[in-house]
Amino acid sequence: MCAELKVEDGPVKNGAVEVRKSNLEGKINGLHERNVLTLTSATALHEHRFLGNEALHELSQPSPDELRLAIEIIEHTFKSVFEMPHMHTDLKERRNKRHRQCE
Repeated sequence: MCAELKVEDGPVKNGAVEVRKSNLEGKINGLHERNVLTLTSATALHEHRFLGNEALHELSQPSPDELRLAIEIIEHTFKSVFEMPHMHTDLKERRNKRHRQCE
């Protein structure tokens, strides 16, 4: 998503100072900063980050339920960012077409 939308970094708190970082945390915050993601969606993606960090650094295996929820969140995020704008345009065009036919 970040590559497609050309989000290379974003703000990350480093103590009391905010710095720009190009790591995953920064990129998620960058998506929110550019209003691609709501704060709720950005927070949900940070949970993915934590899940991945625990699996990688602590060898903590996520449960099947955690993985299912994580996949659902990713699917919802992609749908809201990439599909919903097209669905909105399609709905608007269909509604306008219906109104023109009624005239």
